[in-house]
Amino acid sequence: MVQVAHSMGKNISFSIIVPTYNEESDIARTLSALEVLEYEQYEVIVVDGRSHDRTVEIVESYTKRLPYFSLLFEQVNYGVSAARNIGIQAARHDVLVILNADVILPPNYLHQLEPYYQQGYEWVAVVDRVMNLETAYARFIESEAYIARFVKKNHWVWTEGFSCTKKAALSVGCFPEKMPGCGGEDGVFGEMLEKSNKGLRALDIIAPHIAPCDFDSFYRAQIVRGRGRTFHYFFVKHYTFTHVVVDTLLSSIVRIMKMLSVLFPLAVVLRLSRYSKRGSADVPIFLYLFYLREAVLLRGMWEALLRVAARAFKTADTPVP
Repeated sequence: MVQVAHSMGKNISFSIIVPTYNEESDIARTLSALEVLEYEQYEVIVVDGRSHDRTVEIVESYTKRLPYFSLLFEQVNYGVSAARNIGIQAARHDVLVILNADVILPPNYLHQLEPYYQQGYEWVAVVDRVMNLETAYARFIESEAYIARFVKKNHWVWTEGFSCTKKAALSVGCFPEKMPGCGGEDGVFGEMLEKSNKGLRALDIIAPHIAPCDFDSFYRAQIVRGRGRTFHYFFVKHYTFTHVVVDTLLSSIVRIMKMLSVLFPLAVVLRLSRYSKRGSADVPIFLYLFYLREAVLLRGMWEALLRVAARAFKTADTPVP
């Protein structure tokens, strides 16, 4: 665990950026937590992508009474990357905290970040933890994340509750808008920051968040992941269309083989259940969720491939439909 003494260095000010699109079920909880943060110098910038539910109405109930809350709009919804970049450009303070609309920050969160930035770090990744563990969907997601971070000790940069200096964000060109906002763009942003800016993973700071907790939200999250993988190779890695097709075919074969195997899925879910609060009782439902996730990831990959095909045979400036 990283230990950082609270020093009396430069005062740090924060701009918290929250992109939204149809977030009426989550946004009030997130903004209420931001309203009571125990810190003096911060602002909250919500950037809405033209929501057609009650998101804007809810956000305005905060901006109308809190002068340090503001609401901006995308003129056209170009995705979460574009919304975040609008917030970055508008930010008035030193350090950006970039949130999804389902993150519930603890009151002392900015005080926990402050000493790292006083020491000159340019980005700080934290530990994100699922709050709503009453459903199997959320427990499945949390168990996977825990194994990746603390058992396999996988390298990571981007996390829920991620922060970086505005200077660092601008130095890498902000979030990649050419990659459709469908998952993975945040990881690309984190990787770019890591290459040229000093940062760290603060294992002593927790960012609680709400994970998908029913079939519909879990399905949407996984299909976004599937699309994001294909889009990442085409728009960020600049693979040729042929290369993307081959990769999608090979990846699909591997996933199908995993699904057809009996031992592999069972081994995966047995391991996941060890890190679930319900233990082995979650094995049957985790096995179902394993197959559901793999099938939806496959669908997302092939949907993205069709969109990439449309893009590949048009001019470079033509947006993906």
